[in-house]
Amino acid sequence: MTWLIMLIWGIAWFAGYTVVLNAAERSIDAGTAAMIVNIGPLLVAVFAGLLLGEGLPGRLLVGIVVSMVGIGMITIASFTGVFTIGGMLLSLTAAILYVACVVLQKRFLSRDDSVTVTWGGILAGTLACLAFAPGLIAEVSHAPVEITVQVIYLGMVPTALAFNLWGYAIRFLPAGVLSSSGLLVPAIVVVLAWLLLGEVPPPLAALGGVLCLVGAGFTIIPQMLGSSAKRTAAK
Repeated sequence: MTWLIMLIWGIAWFAGYTVVLNAAERSIDAGTAAMIVNIGPLLVAVFAGLLLGEGLPGRLLVGIVVSMVGIGMITIASFTGVFTIGGMLLSLTAAILYVACVVLQKRFLSRDDSVTVTWGGILAGTLACLAFAPGLIAEVSHAPVEITVQVIYLGMVPTALAFNLWGYAIRFLPAGVLSSSGLLVPAIVVVLAWLLLGEVPPPLAALGGVLCLVGAGFTIIPQMLGSSAKRTAAK
């Protein structure tokens, strides 16, 4: 049963979510797509409260809303004018897949070894994506080397490493709290673009990044301190 759930989870997460999100970002502004997908943590908090018994703590909901306001400000500041209904629908589909996968993992897979779960899921997602293999071979042969290296990096670090860490963390933190950590991403992107690419953020984006940090910190830090205290007491 666990392997069947892992198979479904891997296909939905590593194949479905990834393909749908990338398709969305081809027909909608990346910032807008990120804003729509980032309703995911709010929905995870609601469904985890209703289905997993995590409750709906006010601190969690307030922190998520504050961060979402910040994401909205970053999106407005970086909007390039690219928007289609199809892209919006694909972004919403990606958000739904995100929510389903997080809740499914917390309910059925969080007690299993994170490495086994992650690699089993990646294998399932890879098999599901073999339909794109003919096109991949043709594109790699014509792609610049630096683009191929970037794709390999995306597979090794944001996928393999990050999902292993996620799988470990979800054993100890509520799904709603852990998913809210994703609200830090837009703020981190703004900072890294400034430091590494020299892209000075507009004032509205900078303020939005601060709100993302404040909202996520308001949600995550007390929970992490509480979990750490419980583990220390248990020892």
